[in-house]
Amino acid sequence: SKGYSNWKDACVNFKKHELSNCHEDSVFKVVTVPKSFRDIGKCLSSVHEQQQRDRHHCFLKILQNVKYLAQQGLVLRGDRDESDSNFIQSKLTDWNEQKTSKYTSPEIQNEMLRVLGLRVLREITEKVRSAEFFSIMIDETKDSANKEQVVICVRWVDDNFEAHEEFVGLYTVGGTDANTLVQVIKDVLIHSNLSIRKVTGQCYDGAAVMAGKSGVAQQISEAEPKALFVHCYGRSLYLACCDAVNKCKEIKTALEITHGSHSSVLDNYEVLQKTWIADKDRVQNLETKIRILGVSSQMKSFDFLFGAALGEVLFHHCNNLSTTLQSPEICASEGQNLARMTVVTLKSLSSKAEFKKFWIQVQEMTNNQDVDEPKLPRKRKAPSRFEDGTSPAAFPTSVEDHYCKIYETGFNIVTSCIEERFEQPGFQAYAKLEQLILKTIKGGEYEEEFHYITQLYADDLDASSLQAQLQALAANFAMKNNCSGLRDVIDFMKNLYYTECQFFSNVAVCALRLIKNYLRTTMSQARLNHLMLLHIHKNVTDSLNLLEVANEFVEGSEHR
Repeated sequence: SKGYSNWKDACVNFKKHELSNCHEDSVFKVVTVPKSFRDIGKCLSSVHEQQQRDRHHCFLKILQNVKYLAQQGLVLRGDRDESDSNFIQSKLTDWNEQKTSKYTSPEIQNEMLRVLGLRVLREITEKVRSAEFFSIMIDETKDSANKEQVVICVRWVDDNFEAHEEFVGLYTVGGTDANTLVQVIKDVLIHSNLSIRKVTGQCYDGAAVMAGKSGVAQQISEAEPKALFVHCYGRSLYLACCDAVNKCKEIKTALEITHGSHSSVLDNYEVLQKTWIADKDRVQNLETKIRILGVSSQMKSFDFLFGAALGEVLFHHCNNLSTTLQSPEICASEGQNLARMTVVTLKSLSSKAEFKKFWIQVQEMTNNQDVDEPKLPRKRKAPSRFEDGTSPAAFPTSVEDHYCKIYETGFNIVTSCIEERFEQPGFQAYAKLEQLILKTIKGGEYEEEFHYITQLYADDLDASSLQAQLQALAANFAMKNNCSGLRDVIDFMKNLYYTECQFFSNVAVCALRLIKNYLRTTMSQARLNHLMLLHIHKNVTDSLNLLEVANEFVEGSEHR
């Protein structure tokens, strides 16, 4: 037969063929018969049917063991001999005695982990897509094999105004430049079926690669202007304090010498000095003795005591700010206000009157300890290439004036560093958003903020709908006189719902230390990524349907 060739009248002829006896016989043999009759092996032997049920049960048991070990972050493989591994020991004894088709090889384990991990990832990304908008968070760390790993998380808010942070992947990169990291972010979003147009926030560290002029944050902002970059408050304060220490010589010297000491230098000054003296006479090693003499000499100087006391005053307020910023309930604008309050406090302490009080306290400590008397530094003339103008260089006339200048300089450096680190462009939009809501509920004029927000989110917001919702919000708060901030508004909106949602935190970096430790450095990147997903999202892993997982695994090969 040459086959069918009359394609001009194909539709008419196909309908005629469907009514023919030969077509009906073919459908009966190919479709109806296999559905109506059992497998020939089952018909010939009931033993074969029992074997299939046993294998089905054992295979589900294998999947259950893999899921449990991955969920708990336990090792699947053994030490040299696979017979002592957790995976083999947790399986059925009769199944282990089989010589073929045991589904216990490392390749099969990896495929099972892949199916389980991808199912967890699909469920997570489905929740993120349901929220429509989300933020991305990235951190870098090195694993036990000294490979640079990029941890990617997304943050989204559900209908109950509860924030969720979800780990979506761990990826190794060949370089840590901005272009490479941006490409990794885009690849992860594409593979997770998440659009970069829905990214409304970015959170990275303050390194130049991330927050520089051509860094990751800038490149993502160029692709999506609504993706506002926010630097971690705690990290910003830490970098501000580091900058201040590096710029103030007296504080830097004091902290370098006392680094690693577990007790306060100011409270145990006399004890420390006696310890140095005792060790100086007992130690025979020349190099160690020289170091002890050097540190002892530094601690006897007035500059060391002054720098330690000044650092305690400065960083006491910074420590209070750091503790408050780490609260999980704090808002972006609240953090900005706290930073401003700290700056105002530090500026008030930099006055002449406050220095007088500080100077008296330092002198009292000097009299109680074996410390040298303060003295003026030797007058040094600046090199001619640095001289500007004809006026002579100014030198302090008294010891108190000299240390007063150091005191004021220390406060000015700390305040300027905090202001520089906390004045982030991304916070302008957050401040406008907060003022829009607060002015609405307090009956103020908010045309400027409304115009700014509707322009920034022109593709995502309908101005008339937003106006109507703001009017409804103002009506609900019209009878309330105790609304003090954005937190009260959020609490009010939460009370409209009766369900509770669990909050997930980002523990990816800690989990990496557990999953890939120094005894498991040969693990492949794909296996590591799937184990991380299953371990971090324990609740999602526990809810997986093993029958569906088994069917997906079997469909992966025609020989199963």
